[in-house]
Amino acid sequence: LTYRLTATDERDCTREAEVRVVVDAGPRLYLPNAFTPDGDGYNDHFRPYVGDEQTEILFFYVFHRWGGRVFSVLNTPAASFPGWDGTLDGNPLEPGVFVYYLKVRFPDGKFEVFTGDVLLL
Repeated sequence: LTYRLTATDERDCTREAEVRVVVDAGPRLYLPNAFTPDGDGYNDHFRPYVGDEQTEILFFYVFHRWGGRVFSVLNTPAASFPGWDGTLDGNPLEPGVFVYYLKVRFPDGKFEVFTGDVLLL
């Protein structure tokens, strides 16, 4: 957005100023850095949080520290995705750091890859 201001005084002298405002929408996706799957109803699942319900998870992988995959999901709407509950084959995993690899498609057709780690508490 560009705003332009023109001021004129009583002697017909004018002065102009222009300001350009750039609006940053911020990140389109948030991934927490820790979660606690303890059944209390708070932060029990690790999942991406998106601002638009039409965002699609193309793939979402979670790996343990030795590189073995402990969770995966493909082609899922982000809005209805419950997330990873900290288990492998239904068995709770020990607390620790896990690595994730995520690719999403946003409603505007753009793709983005997210990687990082999450702490299972």
